[in-house]
Amino acid sequence: MELEGKGIDSLVIDVRDNSGGYLSTVTDIASLFMNKSKVIYQLDTKGVIEQVYAKTNTSRKYSISVLINQNSASASEILAAALQESYGAKVVGVNSFGKGTVQKAYQLESGATVKYTIQKWLTPNGNWINEN
Repeated sequence: MELEGKGIDSLVIDVRDNSGGYLSTVTDIASLFMNKSKVIYQLDTKGVIEQVYAKTNTSRKYSISVLINQNSASASEILAAALQESYGAKVVGVNSFGKGTVQKAYQLESGATVKYTIQKWLTPNGNWINEN
C-alpha cells in the first residue's frame, strides 16, 4: 500500500454513515490487513455455519481504528467487527445500526422488488449484532 512506503504507524478507517455494500468488498478490504488464517465473518444459513477467511497472506503491524456511528450498517459493520476481532483494531463511536442479516432481491413482474432474508451474518467470534 502506498501509505506504508511513507512509514505510517497507524490507520483510521471511517465507515460512519456507510449503509453497507457487498460482502465480497468486505473480504477484499479486510484481506489487505489480515492473513488467510483469520476469519472475516461467518454466515448462518438455517443453522449451517460457513466461515469466510481473508484471501491473502498479508499481515500488517500497525494499529487500526475504525470509526462507526448509528448509520453504519451491514457491510460496514461486518468490516468493523472483522478488524476488531481478527486484527485487534479499535472501534470508536456509538452503537451501529445493527443489521445482522443478508437479503436477496427478487423483481416481480409488476416491476416492484421484494427483499427477503436468506442468512444472518456473525462476527469472527460468532456474535450476532442484529439490532444491538
